[in-house]
Amino acid sequence: MASATQSSEPTNLQNWAPGALIAAAFGLLYLAVRPPLFDSDGYVYRLVMLGPDRLEYMDHAHLLWEPLQILMVAIARPLGNSTIFPFQIFGILVNCATLFLFWILLRRVSGNSLFASVAVITVACSPRFWYLGSQNEPYPLLFLFAVLYLAWSYYSSRNSKDRINHDAHIAGALTGIAFVALTDPQRFAALLRYLTG
Repeated sequence: MASATQSSEPTNLQNWAPGALIAAAFGLLYLAVRPPLFDSDGYVYRLVMLGPDRLEYMDHAHLLWEPLQILMVAIARPLGNSTIFPFQIFGILVNCATLFLFWILLRRVSGNSLFASVAVITVACSPRFWYLGSQNEPYPLLFLFAVLYLAWSYYSSRNSKDRINHDAHIAGALTGIAFVALTDPQRFAALLRYLTG
C-alpha cells in the first residue's frame, strides 16, 4: 500500500512542475528587468494611498484594489515612502500565480504539457502582460480572476452534479467577444492592437 502511494507522488509532481518552473523563471525575469513605476495613473494611485485621507478618495471601480494598496503602503512604510518595490513585487507574484494556474488549466484541457508550456510562455512574453504586472494597477488581479473563472467553469463542467451547463459560461464569454467584433469592429480591432502590443 505504501509503495503505491510513493509511486504516485512523483507523477503528481511531474504534472505541475513544468508550470511552476515556467512561472518561477518568468517571475525572476520580471523582477530582474522591472521598469520604473512611471505610469502616471498607477503612480497617482500610490500617492493617494500614502495620504492621510486615503479613504475619502477611494474609487468605486477599484474597491478590491485600493485596500490591497493600503496594505502594501503599510508594508512600504518601514522601507521608506519612496519605494515602489512592494507594489511591483505584488504584481509580479500575481502574474506568476496567473501563469501557473493558466498552465495547469491548459494542461488539463489539452492533455499536452508542450502546448500548455508554449501558450503560457507566449502570454508571459507579451508586452502588455509584463507591463501591467509591474505597474501599480489592478489589471493583474483581473488576469488572475479570468484564469480562475475559466478553470472553475472547466472543472464544474467536468464534475457537474448540479444540473447547470457550465460550458455555457465559456460559450457566453466567447459569444460576447464575437458580438463586440460584429457590432463594433473598430473597437474590437483596437482591442486586438492593444493586446498584441
